Amino acid sequence: MTDDLRVGSRQMASDVLGHSGALQRSTRRIDPMRSLDLGVGLALLIFFAPLLGCLTVALWLSGGGPAFRRRPFVGLGGADCVAYDFRSDGSSVAFWIRTAGLESLPRLFNLVNGELSLVGPRPLDTSDIRVYGKAFGDYSMVRPGMTGLWATRGIAESNLRARAVADQEYFAKKSWRMDLTILAQVLAAHLGLRPDA
Repeated sequence: MTDDLRVGSRQMASDVLGHSGALQRSTRRIDPMRSLDLGVGLALLIFFAPLLGCLTVALWLSGGGPAFRRRPFVGLGGADCVAYDFRSDGSSVAFWIRTAGLESLPRLFNLVNGELSLVGPRPLDTSDIRVYGKAFGDYSMVRPGMTGLWATRGIAESNLRARAVADQEYFAKKSWRMDLTILAQVLAAHLGLRPDA
């Protein structure tokens, strides 16, 4: 692995994991959902570690730019957070990653360090806060999610108003049962199963 790749990997780790200390200090009481996030996140990170490493090297070798793209987002309590996605354009490897739906796999680091939850509103860019309007107050009270109600409804990332409506519904009905139902629906969709099967 070359110096450039090592530097890029260190930068990602520094940006993603560097926020965790302040976030953990501000949320000392670990709730049950956070415990689930941490347990599942660690298990998935260990399981996918070889794939993460292989895709990182493959993207770097394929050219077309760095392996990761930096995605700033607003976290719990309005905190400034950073996620990294795999680059999904510019090479056949990147195209395969996008087709396989793996571009957000590096966000498992955010899940483990507490910046993301398994289920929640879609991570919001700071430039989109105004569009969210009053819904942003509710958004900032929870951790954004790896998936959420927006995913079960196929709401595009660019459709901010529809996302805000879905998020407000999620905030109003949020419960363990709802989170588990959303996870089941998303998993079923990835496996090609019907929700009612």
